[in-house]
Amino acid sequence: MKYSIIIPTYNSKKTIIKLLDSICKTKEQERFEIIVVDDASTDQTYDAIKSYPIRYIASNKNKGSAHARNRGAFAAQCPYLIFFDSDIILKHDTLDLLIKSIEGQNENHIYMGIYDEKPVQKNFISEYKALLDAFHWRNIKTCEVTSFEPRCAILKKTLFEKAGGFDETFIGADVEDYELGYRFLNMNAKLLVNPNIRVYHHFPLTLKKLISTLFFRTQSWVQLFNNRKKFDNVGSTKESAFACGISGLSSFLLPAIGFENAALIAFIVMFFLYYLIFSNFFSHSFNKKGIKAGLKIIIFHYFICIIIFWGAIFGIFKILFLKAISQRVQYHNK
Repeated sequence: MKYSIIIPTYNSKKTIIKLLDSICKTKEQERFEIIVVDDASTDQTYDAIKSYPIRYIASNKNKGSAHARNRGAFAAQCPYLIFFDSDIILKHDTLDLLIKSIEGQNENHIYMGIYDEKPVQKNFISEYKALLDAFHWRNIKTCEVTSFEPRCAILKKTLFEKAGGFDETFIGADVEDYELGYRFLNMNAKLLVNPNIRVYHHFPLTLKKLISTLFFRTQSWVQLFNNRKKFDNVGSTKESAFACGISGLSSFLLPAIGFENAALIAFIVMFFLYYLIFSNFFSHSFNKKGIKAGLKIIIFHYFICIIIFWGAIFGIFKILFLKAISQRVQYHNK
C-alpha cells in the first residue's frame, strides 16, 4: 500500500457510508489504507461501517476534527496521506486524479480538489453553496492558493509530520485547516488546487446551520488574520471582505430607506458596489439557474454577507477584549 486515506467522522453515519462506497468502487483498491477516526459519535457509526475494509480508530471523547485527523494521519502506515471529509462522495476519477497530480512532484507540494457544483441534496441552500464554492475554485487566477482544503487533499506524510499536524486547540470544525495551511506556506510548501479533481458534497440543509457555521468560522478567521495580516487569494479575499463590509453597513440603512431619500440613495449605491464585486458569480448563477433563481441568489448572498460582517465584528471585539485583558494582567504583574 502507498496511500493512507484519513476520514474523520462525528455522527455522520449516513454520509460516510456513501463515501466509503465510492472509495470501494475505485480500481486497485489494494493500494489504499482507509483509516476512519470516530470522534466519539453517538449515532452507531461503527455498526454502520464495520463491514468495510477500514482501520477503525475510536476516541472516547469528542475533541474535534483537528484531533481526529491527527490521530489518523500519525497512525498511517503509508508514505502519502489523502484527506477526505466524511460528508463527501467521490467521483469515479477523484482518487486517480489525486494520485496522478502528486506522483513525481516536489515533496513540498500539496494537491487539493474542489466541490462539484452539483450537491448531493437538492434544495436551495445546498445548491447555492455548491454553486458559490465551485465558482470560486474553478475561476481562480492561479492554482497556487493560500488555504489548505482537507476535504479532498493529498500530501507526503513526512511534510505533514514536519508541520506538526493540525492545531488541536481548535474545537469542532473551525479554521484549523486554514491555520495549518499558513504553516505549510511558512515552510515554503505549495498548496495547489486542481479544479478537475472534484467531489460531491452534502452541504448544510438548513439556514440555521449555514448561519452558525459562517458566523463562528468568520470570528475564528479574523483572529488568524490578526496574526498573519494577509487575506487569502480565494474565498476570503480583499474584494470579498470589502463586499461583506459594504453589505453589513448598508443593512443599517434598511429601516430608513422608506422615509429618507438620502438613505435610499446611499443604500442603492452600496448595494450596487456589492453587486459589482460579485457580478461574475451572479452572471454565472443566471446562466446556470435562470432569472428567478439568480435574483434569489443575489438577495440571499447579500444576507450571507451581512452574517459574515457580524462574524467579523464579533471577531474584532474578541481580539480587542483579549488584548485589554492581557494588558491589564501585565499592568498588575509589574
